[in-house]
Amino acid sequence: MVKLGFKHLSRVPDVVFQQSATECGLACVSMVSSYLGIYVSLEELRRYSELGRDGIPLKGITDLLEDLQISYNVFNCEVADLFKDSNIGIYIAHWNFTHWIIIEGASSRGVRIVDPQSGRRWVSIEDFSRFFTGVVISFKKSKKRKTTNILSSIKISCERFWILCKEPVLANKRSIGLAILAAAIVQLIPAIVAAWTGFLFDRVPSGVSRNWLFFCIMTLIFFRSGSLLL
Repeated sequence: MVKLGFKHLSRVPDVVFQQSATECGLACVSMVSSYLGIYVSLEELRRYSELGRDGIPLKGITDLLEDLQISYNVFNCEVADLFKDSNIGIYIAHWNFTHWIIIEGASSRGVRIVDPQSGRRWVSIEDFSRFFTGVVISFKKSKKRKTTNILSSIKISCERFWILCKEPVLANKRSIGLAILAAAIVQLIPAIVAAWTGFLFDRVPSGVSRNWLFFCIMTLIFFRSGSLLL
């Protein structure tokens, strides 16, 4: 039986709950990113990840970490070896062969985990040993916050958004161009009407004739009708 003395406990800033049975890995990556000061939401990770019937594999998690420029190390170990270092940081661990969780640390109380299904909780070392499969992803939290990672994640998001949108945009260039043109015209017509109204009435002569007033009124009606039709 493994005995645990007092060990350092880390803590992810926010618990991210999975929204479906296959999102535990994505939720863990989101929590790790916030722990490291990068802050990538579950929604963003979901948009750019391919989830199979059994969720995201180890390779999918490491691909996301590399995209976010997060330094990591994947290894296999026994429970007794996992808590040798008193300053363990946090881990993503494979749990019960079908699930991913966050390990925040251990003490004489047991092991503190963050489960994307049920949240933060303590488990006994016996239960932990029964469900832990030995696969671990470790991270090091830098004392200096890496703002370049934040910019990198934004850049990655923009690039992936363009990849998703590029095909429909290029396939409908003519329709999109006409829509933009129509929107520009709709925005311009009120400005033209205002400018034309000022131009006409600034030049209304004294003793104005009926023909001049009729011309002014018909011009305004024409522009107004055009804006309503668009």
